[in-house]
Amino acid sequence: SVMFARYRVTNKSAARRRVRLYLVIRPLQVNPPWQFLNGAGGAAHIGAISMPRGSSDVSVNGRAAIAAYPAPSGFVTAAFDDGNIVDGLRSGAVVSLPAANDAFGLASGAMEYMLDLPPGGTSPPIDLEIPLHRNADLGAALASEVVGSAVYKDARGASRTSHPRSITVRQESAASVRIDNALERTRAEWREKLGRVTVDLPPAGQRHIETMRANLAYILINRDGAAIQPGSRSYSRSWIRDGSLTSTALLRLGHARAVRDFIEWYAPYQYDNGKIPCCVDEHGATPVPENDSHGQFIYLVAEYYRHTGDRALMEKMWPRVMKAVSYMDSLRRSRMTAEFQSGDKRIFYGLLPQSISHEGYSAKPMHSYWDDTFALRGFKDAAWMAETLNKPEAKQYRALEADFRKDFYASMELVMKTRNIDHLPASAELADFDATSTTTMVSPGGEMHLLPQVALNRTFDKYFTQEFVPRANGTKKVDGYTPYELRAVGTFVQLGQKDRAHYALDWFFRDQRPPEWRMWSEGVNMDPKKPTFIGDMPHTWVGSDYIRSFLDMFAYERESDSTLVLAAGVKEEWLNAPGVRVTSLSTHYGPLTYTISAQGSAVTFSLRPGTRVPPGGIVIKSPRTIPVMSARVNGSATPITNSEVHIRALPATVTLEYGN
Repeated sequence: SVMFARYRVTNKSAARRRVRLYLVIRPLQVNPPWQFLNGAGGAAHIGAISMPRGSSDVSVNGRAAIAAYPAPSGFVTAAFDDGNIVDGLRSGAVVSLPAANDAFGLASGAMEYMLDLPPGGTSPPIDLEIPLHRNADLGAALASEVVGSAVYKDARGASRTSHPRSITVRQESAASVRIDNALERTRAEWREKLGRVTVDLPPAGQRHIETMRANLAYILINRDGAAIQPGSRSYSRSWIRDGSLTSTALLRLGHARAVRDFIEWYAPYQYDNGKIPCCVDEHGATPVPENDSHGQFIYLVAEYYRHTGDRALMEKMWPRVMKAVSYMDSLRRSRMTAEFQSGDKRIFYGLLPQSISHEGYSAKPMHSYWDDTFALRGFKDAAWMAETLNKPEAKQYRALEADFRKDFYASMELVMKTRNIDHLPASAELADFDATSTTTMVSPGGEMHLLPQVALNRTFDKYFTQEFVPRANGTKKVDGYTPYELRAVGTFVQLGQKDRAHYALDWFFRDQRPPEWRMWSEGVNMDPKKPTFIGDMPHTWVGSDYIRSFLDMFAYERESDSTLVLAAGVKEEWLNAPGVRVTSLSTHYGPLTYTISAQGSAVTFSLRPGTRVPPGGIVIKSPRTIPVMSARVNGSATPITNSEVHIRALPATVTLEYGN
């Protein structure tokens, strides 16, 4: 692949300006030295740099590294002993030499453009072509680019055609025209990719939408072929953990093909004994046991089917699902021997063995309830798939699900009792508090209605009042945090705590760096200038956590009663004109399209057909804080229960009256 960079200079003064623009090639990586994982950051090796006179190509270390369109008016170089090239350019001390060799590997070069700009004038574009792989051929991308039109879909799903300007009306080089066309084609491709599902909000919600779209783009960019990766530098590898939850975000936003490709690419790395590897990189599967991976793979296969109805892929993956179930069952049976039936080890009975899948336990493996949550999700989804496919294992798998849940819950309750804690513990050994880990019991675990309700509520009350708010208002000093906490936003939505969800999300937005990029790193330092390891940036598992939590505000599947819940996180200020519009959001029951508008004392929901009504119906949550006085569905009065209105058929127009 090839990157193009375009530069323009605008004279914003009232006088004509003659300026020099220098584009500098320096021996620096994108990663600084403190980004050390999988390779040292900091300096990059430039032992030789040159640009022959009259050429448009810069050679670095003997290979063509940059092509410039148009060619610069001059090129200067500096070796390490010559000092900082930028200082030399400012002082005019750099000698115009077309080549430099440096024994330290710290040579630099600069392309010089002389620009004559009238008042308010803008220079013609200066374009750089930069291959991102060693075997890329400079000029090949442009050679294949032809003048033509590009077709894309706009935000409303209508087809649009972009027509690049003809070369006959341009006073620029053929290369610039081809770059223009490539740029417009690329824009059209991204409009289509980011416009399959849309959420439209008033200006108060624009940052939310921009963040959703940006992180969807980053997820797609970070992919390496079919492999879904959380980053492109430190984390240039694929985890089933990250991949399964990131796939959920992709499915909801209309990118089922990317998820199918990921499943088919990852599945063959399964071991003969049924174990699903935690991670795959260029060297193959990683053998380190991380016991969340098996349930995550099963969940991914089921979730893909729930969004697509692709029965053929589920049938194809069924033998692998069965092997993963058998492997999980063998793991839990290792904790069902006499050794674990009494005494201190009773808390481990029936659980999966300890592992390091939860990163908080990387120093010492623990019996992590994170692993057990995904194992339960896996047993549950395996049983559901067996029933859907009419497989004979259905009854066996339902029994496995029930038996494992019994042991899992018994372990948590015993830990809470013996350790005298009032929250859900994150591991059996430590009885530790980790609300970010516990969010998975709610989603994708789907266990919210079965968990000990007092402990569940206490867990997230404690997180919000004792952890989050003190950190947000500065009364609790911390060095940093991981934005995986964005999962708590979706949990608050499903707990019916919309105000907490938005309070948290507004604070998390402050740590998008730079803010215009609408992204998060994996680790956030409270001091943005402190040089510490931040994982990767943009980190797209974090980004997918945001997408899932944000979309939960508009629709989520409630497993307890098989309902589709709408508007549970819609802010009251979003009702202001033009209101809320959700278009083609993928759910387990098909694409969902609806609008919300407010007029006077009434709020109206308009739901289009195309979504299958779930067994428990569609539930509309009141978006206002004041009580609903009455509700009508398609003109007929309907009951209101706990500020919810149930819909049993589509299309539907629902009017909520709040009084004066």
